[in-house]
Amino acid sequence: MRRSDHKSALTEAAPGRLAHAPELQLVSTRSNAETTPGPEALYLAQLAPGSRRAAAFRLGRCAELAGLVGPVEWGKTTYAQAVEIRGRAAEAYAPRTASAIVAALRAVCRVAWRVGDMEGEEYHRICDLPPIRGESAPVGRYVARGELRALFGACGAGPGGDRDRLLLAILFGAGLRRAELCDLTEADIVAEGAGALVVVRRGKGRKGRRVPVGAAVWTLTERWLGSRGPGPGPLLCSVTRGGRLSGRALSGEAVRQRLATLAARAGVGCVRPHDARRSFASDLLDRGVDLAVVARLLGHASIQVTAGYDRRGEVAARDAADLVSLPVDL
Repeated sequence: MRRSDHKSALTEAAPGRLAHAPELQLVSTRSNAETTPGPEALYLAQLAPGSRRAAAFRLGRCAELAGLVGPVEWGKTTYAQAVEIRGRAAEAYAPRTASAIVAALRAVCRVAWRVGDMEGEEYHRICDLPPIRGESAPVGRYVARGELRALFGACGAGPGGDRDRLLLAILFGAGLRRAELCDLTEADIVAEGAGALVVVRRGKGRKGRRVPVGAAVWTLTERWLGSRGPGPGPLLCSVTRGGRLSGRALSGEAVRQRLATLAARAGVGCVRPHDARRSFASDLLDRGVDLAVVARLLGHASIQVTAGYDRRGEVAARDAADLVSLPVDL
């Protein structure tokens, strides 16, 4: 279905939440093929590979909120349409998600303005949209030490078990993003002193960093390399059920599935890859490490982002709840 049909996709995209909203009419993309990339392609091209999927998702939500399907001629977006998209995003999504959607709209309009597809006055009106207020409940959770011990215990024997133990050790011991984990090679873990360094060469925003880790990570790396064998290629590769190594790097989705499988075996509830980063940050902050240092280890550009990873307050709140007794017979 092309945008020229102007068929609303609101009820299909978010049933029960946006069905009442009238259709917006963003101008459709011209039917003739063009050799010059449009603003959306240029905007996505300037992002790091790990950020493109999220940005494309957010632009897709903008189009959904406008009631359209397919590529948009973003340079034809008007301030009134941007206001409508902002309002519907605020209504349909949590504040953080809605803010990210509006930020993506501003960003693609900025590119449209820079390449001459949008008038400067219209672009500056869109950039002047007020922020979306409110705070969402914190996402993710802290994985307690006992739960982490159970996850390690759930790793099997053989090469697959060695690989999974190293996967857990790097996620929880270095706080890496799953894309960063998948990009590691053998040369990216280097022995240093009593421990090791994990070298992230292609972090978010194309920023590299070096994360010191304990001796356990180095020991598990050597154990896994005994099964994998030395040489170039991905550090963590897929392992068949028969214990054969494929040589193919684990994907981000494979990392998520491995954690889900291990959590189910260990009986510790849902554990996601980003929960490891939250737990890593919380443990460091709990031990008095400066917030700026934690931000640098996580590869955050802002300490405000790092502060959002702190789950110590939730643990304290649960401990406080246990102190409250109610005069009721159960």
